[in-house]
Amino acid sequence: MQMFPNIPIQLCQFHQLKTINSYLTRKLKQAVQDLKATTLTLKSSIRTQFQNALRCCFEQYKNLLNERTV
Repeated sequence: MQMFPNIPIQLCQFHQLKTINSYLTRKLKQAVQDLKATTLTLKSSIRTQFQNALRCCFEQYKNLLNERTV
């Protein structure tokens, strides 16, 4: 991606879900469950539907997701 910054890159849905799940912690049970449920709709929804659902999850858990721990 760094060698060809102007060329769009596409990942398969399986690898997109794996990437998302790798960033989710298991400590925030309800937030993680909601985000995982949203990511599972990736295969069956159109782009705008998925983006809106994801945006709603991020908005709902905005304060929680912005917290940083060491």
